[in-house]
Amino acid sequence: MVSLTIDGKSVSVPEETTILEAARQLDIHIPTLCWLQKVSPT
Repeated sequence: MVSLTIDGKSVSVPEETTILEAARQLDIHIPTLCWLQKVSPT
């Protein structure tokens, strides 16, 4: 697990979680053009 803080809100998420996914867990909206769950970030 990784602990991080976004806009003053703390969350613990698995290491493979993206920043976008962590933000969504905190109900923080980050505008995106496209996102495909099956596409690797690397």
